[in-house]
Amino acid sequence: MTINNKNIDNVFYIFVTAHLIFWTLIPSLTNNNLPLDTIEALAWGSNLDWGFNKHPPMSAFFPEVFYQIFGSQDWAYYLLSQIFVIISFYYVFKFSNEIFNNKLLGLISVLLIEAIYFYNFTTPEFNVNVCQLPFFFNSLLLLENL
Repeated sequence: MTINNKNIDNVFYIFVTAHLIFWTLIPSLTNNNLPLDTIEALAWGSNLDWGFNKHPPMSAFFPEVFYQIFGSQDWAYYLLSQIFVIISFYYVFKFSNEIFNNKLLGLISVLLIEAIYFYNFTTPEFNVNVCQLPFFFNSLLLLENL
């Protein structure tokens, strides 16, 4: 049985969708409160500045946007965090395709990165680390194309 690129893309999108649903639904059902860093980002977002003593403003901007759209529903902030992780998975998939020139190895790269603790168990907490994930991998992809 041969594996073609369309099947690999489908497996990638199924994996990403399953990750999104699982890591949004489970914390929404099991956690009583939002994580403290997410609450801190919401507090900063209510009074947006160009920067804060502790972190740049982007980690406060996105929770504020979600607050304006969804209000105080906890699942929305878990979803926000997973959106950032999914975007980073996409960039890892594209970046590894550029390096290896093989979609199967790109899929394996994403599956391996899912095994890292910071891409699964800590992702429901939207904080600066989760916020910077897609920007880090996007910059690697841009550097590769220079």
